[in-house]
Amino acid sequence: MFRKHKVKLKQIVFYIGKGKANMITEVSHEDLNFRFSVISIQEIAYTEFLNSDKPEEIILAILADFKNENPSKVIQSILQKIIDTTNPNLDQLKYVRQLEVLSLLRDLQKETLKQSKNMALIYDIKKDLRYQEGRQEGKIEQTILAIKAFVEMNVPYQKIADSLKVSVEFVEEIAKSIKK
Repeated sequence: MFRKHKVKLKQIVFYIGKGKANMITEVSHEDLNFRFSVISIQEIAYTEFLNSDKPEEIILAILADFKNENPSKVIQSILQKIIDTTNPNLDQLKYVRQLEVLSLLRDLQKETLKQSKNMALIYDIKKDLRYQEGRQEGKIEQTILAIKAFVEMNVPYQKIADSLKVSVEFVEEIAKSIKK
């Protein structure tokens, strides 16, 4: 960056642990001099992250300084902002899951889970039409495999149809495909 664009470089480490960071920020050896700044996310107001339009940044609010705000209200605000900035799909679920993981670092996962359930934010994959179609295809595939197995065991077609709740014609069609 410096050589090509003449941009000064500065390295910053964001500390996400609890309390104040106490780490060495400078290394000096004979052929190596290296220094970086440490910023504790807990020193940044959560609203700084909440004001972002990027969900990747919004979820960091859970690690920031709540400024004496009730954690439940802060979590509600974060979840609402995730809803406002993402499409209601698996992306939204991804950011909620990431928030849940980060909330562990502040012992707020239980509250985060509670708030996300209260807001009906969890994406129910079972209601997704593609999921239902795939599930139906899986059931049909299982039925076909069962029919093939019963046909090979010489079970009468009517008995197969009754057991699997399909038509005799369907059983006959599958049986023909085996004999080909």
